[in-house]
Amino acid sequence: MNTAITNFSPPAEIKSFFTPPVLISENCGEYESMRAAVANTIRPQNTIEWILVIDVMDLSWEIRRLAKDKANLINLNWKDAIRMIVEALLDSDQEERSRVSQDLADGWFTSAEAKQGIQALLAKHQLTEDAIAAQAMSLRLPELDIIDRKMERARVSRMALMRDIEHHRIAGSWKMPQDLLQIVDAAAEPTPLVPAADHTPCTP
Repeated sequence: MNTAITNFSPPAEIKSFFTPPVLISENCGEYESMRAAVANTIRPQNTIEWILVIDVMDLSWEIRRLAKDKANLINLNWKDAIRMIVEALLDSDQEERSRVSQDLADGWFTSAEAKQGIQALLAKHQLTEDAIAAQAMSLRLPELDIIDRKMERARVSRMALMRDIEHHRIAGSWKMPQDLLQIVDAAAEPTPLVPAADHTPCTP
């Protein structure tokens, strides 16, 4: 397998068209490296293929971004999930459960003692930290569903682009006339000459 990455060098007349769609929080250098790797793998042969290749890369980048958005959305609700789980598992009156669960949830990120206390409580009920993730997800199911649908559309679009590149390469529809002639000449097989049949005139 060839893992070498060539320099990303689209035609000069369209190079400025490919501005990286990178957010402030994202790494532009990482995007450029991935774009070069994708281009090196597909090896676009003309302007149209370059445009499609960049679309493939941008869709891949968007899918990655959406996956990170899902994780960030769950992490944002981590504290609320802890509070809800702890409050449900504690054996005390409502007021005491609310106070203790809030204190433990606040201490999850800052206190090793609070984190260990939560883990011990979960283990007591045969649960792990996965229960916190599940609870955090349940709090944002509508938003997560929207992200999942966006990811699916991006995957379908990326697949269509890859098939489009393959189809047009096979069909040769982007070839210049002289290139098409070379394709036809290379594929043509010589036609054997058949001797003329011996036609004997009929005698009445």
